Amino acid sequence: MTSVDSGLLRELQADANDAEAVWGELLHRGWSDGLPVIPPTLDRVERMLAGRDPDHVHAVLGAVIGAEQGRPATLAKLAANAVMAGCDPSYFPVVLAAIALIGDTDRGMAYLNSPAAPMLVLNGDVRNELGINCGQEMLSMTTRANATIGRAVRLALMNVGGARVPDLFDVQHGMPGRAGMVFGEYEEESPWEPHSVSVGLAPGQSAVTLFLAVGTMPVNYHQVPQDASELLLILTRCLDYVRGNRIGPSPDSGGGVVVLSPKHARAFSREGWTKQRLEEELTAAVNDHWDVELEAHRIKFELINRGHDPDEPMISQPKPQDPVTVLVAGGLGGWHSLYVPTHSWGVPVTRAI
Repeated sequence: MTSVDSGLLRELQADANDAEAVWGELLHRGWSDGLPVIPPTLDRVERMLAGRDPDHVHAVLGAVIGAEQGRPATLAKLAANAVMAGCDPSYFPVVLAAIALIGDTDRGMAYLNSPAAPMLVLNGDVRNELGINCGQEMLSMTTRANATIGRAVRLALMNVGGARVPDLFDVQHGMPGRAGMVFGEYEEESPWEPHSVSVGLAPGQSAVTLFLAVGTMPVNYHQVPQDASELLLILTRCLDYVRGNRIGPSPDSGGGVVVLSPKHARAFSREGWTKQRLEEELTAAVNDHWDVELEAHRIKFELINRGHDPDEPMISQPKPQDPVTVLVAGGLGGWHSLYVPTHSWGVPVTRAI
């Protein structure tokens, strides 16, 4: 392995043993997300690289206005950000898979120039190998792997992709989930096949799926015995968030992700529901109820069609096709599920690790 070029990673001016001084220096350089970081010393970066070529360009990220060519994300730069985030070197393959997915989707711009966050869902053996939390408090930053993998991706998007104020636009309020939204699907407690298998990967294959999340919405259904039709009604009402953000001429909402708790998943399964049937019902609930509701939008279509050839079809609002994804994760003790709205700019993508 060639040693990490110090030109890629500027030497720290502060004493690496003085945590506050290092943090202050990195804050001054704009390298931190506001939280304390592990100093990215050369020896730590080389341990993270584990023999990989530091100069290899793993992905191209373009997050800011005027960065049409994108920015090269070398393995050295990604390793430095993983170190700062607090990752163990064993987490680095997941970070690399996530960055590659983001780089493949419009050079990552959709994952930064919106009030949203990359949400990473892990499937397969990697969950147990790395200790990925799939159950209680999975999104509450209580597990090192979940917290630091997501943070490493966030820091890389800031420091390599340039996702920082004032270069970003359309992020008036931001999104706290940008610090990291990472969890594993609770395959052992699910009555259905895992998401990675649903999209074509082999059972047990380690994989990560990338969603563009805009928040979380609790779904509460405590009735005993559980009734699938009642739970479906509650879920479809929660999906009204999507319809609300589609009223305007530039719809922002995708189909979203329904994260069923194991108890709620079993309630559907006991009554013969498959995951595919549930996803189809929820997708229909999101996409079948739509119309042009804003007067300004109606006038826009009227003006477009005013000089239209009468022998050709009139231009109208297309029917949305956004799918709803169903996952199983969360604690075993309660009757709560989770709806995760997603941004229309991000299409779920899965990659083997």
